[in-house]
Amino acid sequence: KPYDNAAFSKWRQLKKFWNKDKNEAGHYERKESIVITTENVDEELKELKECREELKNFSIKYLETLEKKYNLPFALLTMENEKNPTHTLRLLHYFDGAVATAHCDTSILTCLYYRDEGLQLKINNKWVPAPQLEKNQMLVTYGVPGEMLSDGNLKAARHRVKCNERYAVAYFHNTPKDFFFPAT
Repeated sequence: KPYDNAAFSKWRQLKKFWNKDKNEAGHYERKESIVITTENVDEELKELKECREELKNFSIKYLETLEKKYNLPFALLTMENEKNPTHTLRLLHYFDGAVATAHCDTSILTCLYYRDEGLQLKINNKWVPAPQLEKNQMLVTYGVPGEMLSDGNLKAARHRVKCNERYAVAYFHNTPKDFFFPAT
């Protein structure tokens, strides 16, 4: 469980997997991450791959509920009828003084777990701190594809990070890499 300090400590020790991230402008940001996808085969990542599968199953059920609620076609949000929707788990380590510029995710749905302050959401044109999470809670937000596919019923969450050292776990339920949005 991400809430467990021992688990975070264990992940910190997987140094060979941590990648330095570049932002959209190609500059290195003050963070690093481990990305867990279906292509990862390293045995040291087995526990994290299991976590990714649990979050994948949760997100599919959650998105199916939203499809019913908003009378959307079956599998429109889950993308389970499409070839290869991507399900990515990212362990994020923000360095002291890190800033992630304001953006909306490119995922349909994002599940985020964090313990430390620093995430801010833009709500009613004001930046507000994200809610503090309790044990075994996560923040669920939507990205631009979620807003587009739901005809605006779901709103993409604009957010940014300004923090001291911070760890977070993010799961992204994405469209397939070759997916094209229908012309409107």
